Amino acid sequence: QEYIPEVRIGDKRILVLGGKIIGAVLREPKDNNFLANLGQGGIARKTDITERENEIVTRLSKFLIKNGLHFVGLDIIGDYITEINITCPTGIVHINQLNNTILEKEIVEYFRILADIA
Repeated sequence: QEYIPEVRIGDKRILVLGGKIIGAVLREPKDNNFLANLGQGGIARKTDITERENEIVTRLSKFLIKNGLHFVGLDIIGDYITEINITCPTGIVHINQLNNTILEKEIVEYFRILADIA
């Protein structure tokens, strides 16, 4: 992966359910490191979604749903998508803790409705 200087600010994990953003966490590198991964010492921080990030998700949503990708984790550094995680969209625990929410309820309800439709 090419080095993206904005990684020094952090790497954002955005959880997308049914084409809509349900939460996000900023994974900030510790000290002067550029590794933002929480397993490598990164720190989870509360974050807001930027206009650009909303635009990215809006543009991807139809593709994701069309391909059966109802729940994904998008990793964004600066203006770049660095990963679309379809097998293990982590971040729920940190997003819940930082935002005093319970995303699992929304996720389960979405898939319950989806299963009833199918």
